[in-house]
Amino acid sequence: MKSLKLYLTISFIILILSSCSDAYYSDYKSVEGYRWWKSDIKSFEFEIKEQSEFDLIYTMRYITAFPYQIIKVHVEIQRPDGKIDEKDILMRTVGEDGKYIGEVAGDMWDFQSPISEKETLAPGKYKVSLKQDMPDDPMVALMTVGVEVRKHESDSKK
Repeated sequence: MKSLKLYLTISFIILILSSCSDAYYSDYKSVEGYRWWKSDIKSFEFEIKEQSEFDLIYTMRYITAFPYQIIKVHVEIQRPDGKIDEKDILMRTVGEDGKYIGEVAGDMWDFQSPISEKETLAPGKYKVSLKQDMPDDPMVALMTVGVEVRKHESDSKK
């Protein structure tokens, strides 16, 4: 019963946050048992309708017991022309003040970090895959990981 209440609470929060977002695309995948294994690649597919500049953003929700100050995620972006770009991103989850970075609600933290900024995306279907690349396997205390695609600010004001 307790896990059902937690699941419903998390689902409600995700629904509220995604409805408030100005994202062109956003999706989040659950991390089973708060453990993200290296073998559990999270994939996100979206379509761009017209060429523009976009920001690709990595998102995650973690609990206060999150033990990592810096995380490493391997990102693979498959483009409409079949080209695949790969990169590793390092993200700081704790600020210089020793506090977690992100928005907090109770014991849950929502964290965002750019994958790429002001990137011109051509029309077509894209697939972004995320793989945790930490020394620890699994990476623990993580609830969800996701991808948001937002029109770059200068384009969204037109």
